[in-house]
Amino acid sequence: MSIAPINNTLPGYDHLTLKSRLGFYFAYEHHQNDFDWFVKADDDTYLIVENLKLFLSKQNTTEPITFGYNFK
Repeated sequence: MSIAPINNTLPGYDHLTLKSRLGFYFAYEHHQNDFDWFVKADDDTYLIVENLKLFLSKQNTTEPITFGYNFK
């Protein structure tokens, strides 16, 4: 899958939450039947894939849901 640009967003770090939401919206609208899950991670994110797979295996793939934490 190629990376699709998300146009019409404001520049800078102040709008990262909006950009992430738009990215997930695009992925869901265009690829919801291609994958069970979408993951957003930064270049400094450490994922333990085995734990993620175990966690997601207990979730319903037919319902749109997000998991995460909002930093204040």
